[in-house]
Amino acid sequence: MIRPSQPQRPAMTLIELLVVITIIAAVAGLMIGGVMRVMGQRRVTETAARMAAITNAINTFKSSPSFGQVRYIPAGRPLPGGGWGPFRLRNEYPAPQSNDPNELNYNCFEAQYLQQVFGGGSRLNFANLGYPGLSGDLDANQTLTFFLTGILETDGQGNANFTGFSTHPQQPFKPRATPSETRRGPLLDMGGSRKYRIDNGFARLIDGYNVFADGFGTPFAYFTAVDGKPNRNYGGYNLPAIYGAVQPYGSGGQFENPSGFQLISAGKDGLFGSTGNWRAVDPAGQDDQANFSTALLGRGPQ
Repeated sequence: MIRPSQPQRPAMTLIELLVVITIIAAVAGLMIGGVMRVMGQRRVTETAARMAAITNAINTFKSSPSFGQVRYIPAGRPLPGGGWGPFRLRNEYPAPQSNDPNELNYNCFEAQYLQQVFGGGSRLNFANLGYPGLSGDLDANQTLTFFLTGILETDGQGNANFTGFSTHPQQPFKPRATPSETRRGPLLDMGGSRKYRIDNGFARLIDGYNVFADGFGTPFAYFTAVDGKPNRNYGGYNLPAIYGAVQPYGSGGQFENPSGFQLISAGKDGLFGSTGNWRAVDPAGQDDQANFSTALLGRGPQ
């Protein structure tokens, strides 16, 4: 018996193959674009959530008797001749040797602020605040993060534990003696046991001090008002040149939160708007976010 021959299926032509590849590429492009948009929106939402958490923590800090009910968290140190310098955090502030307002001693801006926060009516032990080796010049974000999270512990594997401050009447920077020790703060819930990876995410380690970062990984800019002066005057922020310049935001000649504070995210591009104006004309400011707006700053006040 002879098996009847099967009809041969014609092979796919080169043109048909190219058409199929083009269709597959187009569909894949649409899917990838959709995924990227979802991821981008997720980071925008995460940034807004982080700013809300920091805002609540700042308000708690300012109103808490445990922290002296101070009116602000500094964004550095006001300079006698104008301008703004880093907050000089030290474990020791020596006795003054002169009347120089720039001298680092227990009459300087930083020591007096610590007295307001932790003094409780008695002078702190400025010769030993409790944490040997604690010494650094903090920018605005680092200063804010320090007062909201306190002394930082690490486990050697990149995990951080933010432990607040000691209730010791003269040594607020003492490390905790036991995991259950009563402390002042921290004021942000870092999740679970408060352990965090500090090489990425909300808390990052930069130059030995942790910072608050937005959902895209860029440190927040922080401006604040001091002694009734608007946050345009007080709130210097030092960033690498790659981030560009950043100023407090406003519109119509008025600054937002003039008696409060501003948190600003550089957005997806990692670049801050340089003008400080709503409806930013510079491309870098189009995707910025802030704690005083539900919309991106490039879209104007909402």
